[in-house]
Amino acid sequence: MSDRPRRRGASGGAPETPPVERDSRMINLSDRVVILTGSSSPVGEAIARQLVQVGARVVLGYNRRLEVIDRLMKDLEPMEGVGMPYSVDVASRRSVDAMMDYALEQFGRVDTLIHNANAPIDRHPFLQRTWEDYETQLEVMLKGAFNTTQAVLEEMILRREGRIVFILNAMMERPVPGYSAYTTAVAATKGFARDLANEVGELGINVNAISPGFTLTPETPHAPARVQKALAAQTPLRRLAQPEDIARAALFFCSDLSSFVTGEDLTLDGGYHFGYTGPFSP
Repeated sequence: MSDRPRRRGASGGAPETPPVERDSRMINLSDRVVILTGSSSPVGEAIARQLVQVGARVVLGYNRRLEVIDRLMKDLEPMEGVGMPYSVDVASRRSVDAMMDYALEQFGRVDTLIHNANAPIDRHPFLQRTWEDYETQLEVMLKGAFNTTQAVLEEMILRREGRIVFILNAMMERPVPGYSAYTTAVAATKGFARDLANEVGELGINVNAISPGFTLTPETPHAPARVQKALAAQTPLRRLAQPEDIARAALFFCSDLSSFVTGEDLTLDGGYHFGYTGPFSP
Protein backbone atom coordinates (compact mmCIF):
# COMPACT_ATOMS: atom_id res chain seq x y z
CA MET A 1 0.00 0.00 0.00
CA SER A 2 1.29 3.44 -0.87
CA ASP A 3 2.18 5.83 1.96
CA ARG A 4 1.02 8.70 -0.19
CA PRO A 5 -2.05 10.52 1.25
CA ARG A 6 -5.26 9.71 -0.55
CA ARG A 7 -7.20 12.53 -2.13
CA ARG A 8 -10.94 12.59 -1.60
CA GLY A 9 -12.96 13.04 -4.73
CA ALA A 10 -16.55 13.01 -5.89
CA SER A 11 -17.48 10.21 -3.46
CA GLY A 12 -17.39 12.63 -0.54
CA GLY A 13 -15.33 15.03 1.48
CA ALA A 14 -13.29 17.89 0.11
CA PRO A 15 -12.80 18.08 -3.66
CA GLU A 16 -9.61 16.78 -5.20
CA THR A 17 -6.70 19.21 -5.23
CA PRO A 18 -5.63 19.70 -8.85
CA PRO A 19 -2.00 18.89 -9.64
CA VAL A 20 0.41 21.83 -9.71
CA GLU A 21 1.27 22.62 -13.29
CA ARG A 22 3.47 25.24 -14.82
CA ASP A 23 1.28 27.73 -16.67
CA SER A 24 3.41 29.95 -18.87
CA ARG A 25 0.38 32.14 -19.63
CA MET A 26 0.70 33.56 -16.13
CA ILE A 27 3.77 35.50 -17.24
CA ASN A 28 3.17 35.61 -20.97
CA LEU A 29 0.92 38.28 -22.48
CA SER A 30 1.59 37.35 -26.09
CA ASP A 31 -2.15 36.92 -26.71
CA ARG A 32 -3.13 40.25 -25.11
CA VAL A 33 -3.81 43.66 -26.63
CA VAL A 34 -3.40 46.64 -24.31
CA ILE A 35 -4.43 50.28 -24.68
CA LEU A 36 -2.09 52.40 -22.57
CA THR A 37 -2.76 56.11 -22.12
CA GLY A 38 -0.08 58.48 -20.88
CA SER A 39 2.51 56.24 -22.52
CA SER A 40 5.01 59.07 -23.02
CA SER A 41 5.31 59.82 -19.30
CA PRO A 42 8.20 58.15 -17.43
CA VAL A 43 5.82 55.70 -15.78
CA GLY A 44 3.95 55.10 -19.03
CA GLU A 45 7.17 54.41 -20.91
CA ALA A 46 8.25 51.92 -18.23
CA ILE A 47 4.88 50.16 -18.40
CA ALA A 48 5.07 49.98 -22.20
CA ARG A 49 8.52 48.41 -22.08
CA GLN A 50 7.44 45.83 -19.50
CA LEU A 51 4.36 44.90 -21.51
CA VAL A 52 6.31 44.44 -24.72
CA GLN A 53 8.92 42.31 -22.95
CA VAL A 54 6.24 39.76 -22.06
CA GLY A 55 4.76 39.76 -25.54
CA ALA A 56 1.79 42.14 -25.33
CA ARG A 57 0.76 44.27 -28.27
CA VAL A 58 0.27 47.84 -27.12
CA VAL A 59 -1.51 50.91 -28.45
CA LEU A 60 0.63 53.74 -27.09
CA GLY A 61 -1.77 56.57 -26.38
CA TYR A 62 0.00 59.90 -25.83
CA ASN A 63 -0.72 63.60 -25.84
CA ARG A 64 2.67 65.15 -25.07
CA ARG A 65 6.38 64.36 -25.32
CA LEU A 66 6.49 63.09 -28.89
CA GLU A 67 10.25 62.66 -28.52
CA VAL A 68 9.66 59.92 -25.94
CA ILE A 69 7.35 58.06 -28.32
CA ASP A 70 9.93 58.40 -31.11
CA ARG A 71 12.61 56.92 -28.83
CA LEU A 72 10.32 54.13 -27.70
CA MET A 73 9.31 53.21 -31.24
CA LYS A 74 12.94 53.15 -32.31
CA ASP A 75 13.73 50.71 -29.51
CA LEU A 76 10.72 48.57 -30.45
CA GLU A 77 11.49 48.57 -34.17
CA PRO A 78 13.12 45.09 -34.13
CA MET A 79 9.87 43.72 -32.66
CA GLU A 80 7.68 44.81 -35.55
CA GLY A 81 3.99 45.33 -34.80
CA VAL A 82 4.09 45.16 -31.00
CA GLY A 83 3.66 48.90 -30.37
CA MET A 84 1.45 51.35 -32.24
CA PRO A 85 1.52 55.04 -31.20
CA TYR A 86 -1.66 57.07 -31.24
CA SER A 87 -2.08 60.74 -30.34
CA VAL A 88 -5.17 61.05 -28.16
CA ASP A 89 -6.95 63.59 -25.99
CA VAL A 90 -8.52 61.44 -23.26
CA ALA A 91 -10.88 64.27 -22.28
CA SER A 92 -12.46 64.05 -25.75
CA ARG A 93 -14.81 61.12 -26.31
CA ARG A 94 -14.45 61.46 -30.06
CA SER A 95 -10.67 61.22 -29.80
CA VAL A 96 -10.85 58.22 -27.47
CA ASP A 97 -13.35 56.41 -29.71
CA ALA A 98 -11.04 56.98 -32.66
CA MET A 99 -8.18 55.39 -30.68
CA MET A 100 -10.38 52.39 -29.90
CA ASP A 101 -11.28 52.03 -33.59
CA TYR A 102 -7.59 52.19 -34.43
CA ALA A 103 -6.79 49.45 -31.88
CA LEU A 104 -9.50 47.18 -33.32
CA GLU A 105 -8.30 47.89 -36.85
CA GLN A 106 -4.69 47.05 -35.97
CA PHE A 107 -5.17 44.14 -33.59
CA GLY A 108 -8.80 43.02 -33.81
CA ARG A 109 -9.50 43.21 -30.07
CA VAL A 110 -8.68 44.99 -26.82
CA ASP A 111 -8.06 42.93 -23.69
CA THR A 112 -6.73 45.53 -21.29
CA LEU A 113 -6.96 49.25 -20.61
CA ILE A 114 -4.32 51.02 -18.53
CA HIS A 115 -5.32 54.62 -17.89
CA ASN A 116 -2.15 56.48 -16.95
CA ALA A 117 -2.85 59.92 -18.41
CA ASN A 118 -2.27 62.92 -16.12
CA ALA A 119 -2.46 66.66 -16.50
CA PRO A 120 0.60 68.68 -15.43
CA ILE A 121 0.67 69.04 -11.65
CA ASP A 122 1.46 72.28 -9.85
CA ARG A 123 1.56 73.32 -6.20
CA HIS A 124 -0.35 76.31 -4.83
CA PRO A 125 -2.15 77.09 -1.57
CA PHE A 126 -5.89 76.49 -1.69
CA LEU A 127 -6.79 80.20 -1.59
CA GLN A 128 -4.72 80.73 -4.74
CA ARG A 129 -6.57 77.98 -6.55
CA THR A 130 -9.33 78.52 -9.11
CA TRP A 131 -12.05 76.10 -10.02
CA GLU A 132 -10.41 75.82 -13.43
CA ASP A 133 -7.42 74.16 -11.70
CA TYR A 134 -9.75 71.46 -10.44
CA GLU A 135 -11.44 71.09 -13.81
CA THR A 136 -8.10 70.60 -15.52
CA GLN A 137 -7.22 67.66 -13.27
CA LEU A 138 -10.71 66.17 -13.36
CA GLU A 139 -10.91 66.43 -17.15
CA VAL A 140 -7.82 64.29 -17.70
CA MET A 141 -7.96 61.87 -14.79
CA LEU A 142 -11.65 61.30 -14.09
CA LYS A 143 -13.23 62.20 -17.44
CA GLY A 144 -10.35 60.42 -19.13
CA ALA A 145 -11.10 57.31 -17.06
CA PHE A 146 -14.79 57.64 -17.96
CA ASN A 147 -14.15 58.04 -21.70
CA THR A 148 -11.56 55.30 -22.06
CA THR A 149 -13.53 52.84 -19.95
CA GLN A 150 -16.74 53.35 -21.91
CA ALA A 151 -14.79 52.96 -25.15
CA VAL A 152 -13.33 49.55 -24.27
CA LEU A 153 -16.07 48.12 -22.09
CA GLU A 154 -18.56 47.03 -24.75
CA GLU A 155 -15.96 44.91 -26.54
CA MET A 156 -14.84 43.37 -23.23
CA ILE A 157 -18.43 42.58 -22.23
CA LEU A 158 -19.01 40.74 -25.51
CA ARG A 159 -16.10 38.43 -24.67
CA ARG A 160 -16.89 38.45 -20.92
CA GLU A 161 -13.26 39.10 -20.16
CA GLY A 162 -11.08 42.17 -19.65
CA ARG A 163 -8.71 44.06 -17.40
CA ILE A 164 -8.89 47.74 -16.50
CA VAL A 165 -6.09 49.38 -14.50
CA PHE A 166 -5.97 52.96 -13.28
CA ILE A 167 -2.61 54.50 -12.35
CA LEU A 168 -3.40 57.00 -9.60
CA ASN A 169 -1.47 58.25 -6.56
CA ALA A 170 -1.00 57.49 -2.86
CA MET A 171 -1.12 61.17 -1.89
CA MET A 172 -4.53 60.65 -0.31
CA GLU A 173 -2.93 58.48 2.36
CA ARG A 174 -0.73 61.35 3.58
CA PRO A 175 -1.85 64.52 1.76
CA VAL A 176 0.70 67.19 0.94
CA PRO A 177 -0.52 70.81 1.18
CA GLY A 178 -0.75 72.62 -2.13
CA TYR A 179 -1.93 69.74 -4.32
CA SER A 180 -5.65 69.88 -3.56
CA ALA A 181 -6.76 69.93 -7.22
CA TYR A 182 -4.74 66.85 -8.05
CA THR A 183 -5.69 64.99 -4.85
CA THR A 184 -9.37 65.70 -5.49
CA ALA A 185 -9.14 64.18 -8.97
CA VAL A 186 -7.35 61.13 -7.58
CA ALA A 187 -10.02 60.64 -4.90
CA ALA A 188 -12.83 60.89 -7.44
CA THR A 189 -11.19 58.39 -9.77
CA LYS A 190 -10.62 55.93 -6.94
CA GLY A 191 -14.34 56.03 -6.20
CA PHE A 192 -15.09 55.57 -9.89
CA ALA A 193 -12.80 52.51 -10.05
CA ARG A 194 -14.30 50.80 -7.01
CA ASP A 195 -17.87 51.29 -8.18
CA LEU A 196 -16.98 50.07 -11.67
CA ALA A 197 -15.30 46.94 -10.26
CA ASN A 198 -18.46 46.10 -8.36
CA GLU A 199 -20.64 46.52 -11.43
CA VAL A 200 -18.66 44.68 -14.10
CA GLY A 201 -17.14 41.87 -12.04
CA GLU A 202 -19.98 39.49 -12.92
CA LEU A 203 -19.20 40.18 -16.58
CA GLY A 204 -15.67 38.79 -16.22
CA ILE A 205 -13.92 42.15 -16.06
CA ASN A 206 -11.36 43.00 -13.39
CA VAL A 207 -10.88 46.63 -12.36
CA ASN A 208 -7.98 47.70 -10.13
CA ALA A 209 -5.90 50.75 -9.32
CA ILE A 210 -2.25 51.37 -8.49
CA SER A 211 -1.41 54.29 -6.21
CA PRO A 212 2.34 55.02 -6.22
CA GLY A 213 4.01 57.28 -3.72
CA PHE A 214 6.72 59.79 -4.61
CA THR A 215 8.38 58.43 -7.75
CA LEU A 216 11.84 59.36 -9.02
CA THR A 217 11.58 60.46 -12.64
CA PRO A 218 13.19 63.15 -14.80
CA GLU A 219 10.15 65.25 -13.84
CA THR A 220 10.94 65.34 -10.11
CA PRO A 221 13.95 67.69 -9.89
CA HIS A 222 11.59 70.25 -8.33
CA ALA A 223 11.91 68.21 -5.13
CA PRO A 224 15.32 69.11 -3.67
CA ALA A 225 17.72 66.30 -2.82
CA ARG A 226 17.24 66.95 0.90
CA VAL A 227 13.48 66.44 0.51
CA GLN A 228 13.98 63.21 -1.42
CA LYS A 229 16.41 62.00 1.24
CA ALA A 230 13.96 62.84 4.01
CA LEU A 231 11.14 61.00 2.23
CA ALA A 232 13.31 57.94 1.74
CA ALA A 233 14.31 58.03 5.41
CA GLN A 234 10.61 57.90 6.39
CA THR A 235 10.00 54.92 4.12
CA PRO A 236 10.48 51.44 5.65
CA LEU A 237 12.15 50.18 2.45
CA ARG A 238 14.48 53.21 2.58
CA ARG A 239 14.10 54.30 -1.01
CA LEU A 240 11.66 56.05 -3.30
CA ALA A 241 9.72 54.42 -6.11
CA GLN A 242 11.11 54.02 -9.60
CA PRO A 243 8.86 53.89 -12.71
CA GLU A 244 9.80 50.23 -13.10
CA ASP A 245 8.23 49.45 -9.71
CA ILE A 246 4.90 50.74 -10.96
CA ALA A 247 5.32 48.97 -14.29
CA ARG A 248 5.77 45.60 -12.58
CA ALA A 249 2.61 46.15 -10.54
CA ALA A 250 0.74 47.02 -13.74
CA LEU A 251 2.05 43.83 -15.32
CA PHE A 252 0.62 41.86 -12.39
CA PHE A 253 -2.84 43.36 -12.87
CA CYS A 254 -2.69 42.65 -16.62
CA SER A 255 -1.76 39.00 -16.12
CA ASP A 256 -3.61 35.89 -14.99
CA LEU A 257 -1.82 36.17 -11.67
CA SER A 258 -4.49 38.69 -10.69
CA SER A 259 -7.46 36.78 -12.11
CA PHE A 260 -9.21 36.76 -8.70
CA VAL A 261 -8.34 40.35 -7.78
CA THR A 262 -10.72 43.22 -8.43
CA GLY A 263 -11.69 46.47 -6.75
CA GLU A 264 -8.23 46.81 -5.21
CA ASP A 265 -6.18 49.97 -4.84
CA LEU A 266 -2.55 48.93 -4.47
CA THR A 267 -0.57 51.49 -2.48
CA LEU A 268 2.93 51.32 -3.88
CA ASP A 269 5.09 53.57 -1.71
CA GLY A 270 7.49 51.29 0.10
CA GLY A 271 5.41 51.59 3.27
CA TYR A 272 5.62 55.38 3.53
CA HIS A 273 1.91 55.68 4.33
CA PHE A 274 2.43 53.65 7.52
CA GLY A 275 3.81 56.83 9.10
CA TYR A 276 7.28 55.43 9.81
CA THR A 277 9.16 57.50 12.39
CA GLY A 278 12.53 55.83 12.84
CA PRO A 279 14.42 52.59 13.43
CA PHE A 280 13.25 50.17 16.09
CA SER A 281 15.16 50.53 19.36
CA PRO A 282 14.51 47.81 21.94
